[in-house]
Amino acid sequence: AMHGFPSEVVPEGFDPFTIQTGRGDSHRKPVFVHVGKHEERKGTEQVILCFSRALEGREAVLILHVHNPFFPEGQARIAGLLSQLGFRTLNGLDFFRGGLEVKSTQGHGISDAEIANLYRMADCGIFPSKGEGWGLCLMECLASGTPAIPGAWTAMGDYLGQEYPRELTLDKFSLETANDGQWFHGDRGSGHVPDEVEIMERVRWAYLNARSLIASEGWARFVLDFRERWTWEMAAAKLDSAIK
Repeated sequence: AMHGFPSEVVPEGFDPFTIQTGRGDSHRKPVFVHVGKHEERKGTEQVILCFSRALEGREAVLILHVHNPFFPEGQARIAGLLSQLGFRTLNGLDFFRGGLEVKSTQGHGISDAEIANLYRMADCGIFPSKGEGWGLCLMECLASGTPAIPGAWTAMGDYLGQEYPRELTLDKFSLETANDGQWFHGDRGSGHVPDEVEIMERVRWAYLNARSLIASEGWARFVLDFRERWTWEMAAAKLDSAIK
């Protein structure tokens, strides 16, 4: 509190008219999605690595919507990593290794409605961020009715609640000085580095159980409550109340 005023956290929110529930385009293989600017803090390359290792020899799809206009070499980095992991590609956006697929949107011309459909067509999101002020992409994923693998630290843990499935939540991490050489230079605290073994465990659990979780009454109640609590309208009401 400053100057005698109580502190108040005003959350971010999602747009319920854009982020809607209901399954999107169907897909035979289990589908994972990762949305967020490609950078070290978001764990973009860790997602790719853990997905490819956790589901070795199985059939699954990972969709990446990670275009970062401030990191133009990002897609080349992703292509290089996937090549090292044994994936092949014909167009530089769609990669294959056995039954595994990694597809990149690259963010060019994709609409809000198309992003919303990415969430709804997925069986599970993967968001092992090292730190978030809020984590809007995770919030949108959950509001769409799609479960996700989040870190239980920083802001993300504040709105997940105790009822969130522990089988999907990341708890293990190590702390490291935030220094990626681009946006963080060791002068702004520490990042939470997720444990990769735990990420892979959560991915394998989601591979086997996400679709049945989505169909359960308990998950339907969670999504309904989540959508009622975290809209932009609710955020604006809280800000208005704090100002008054």
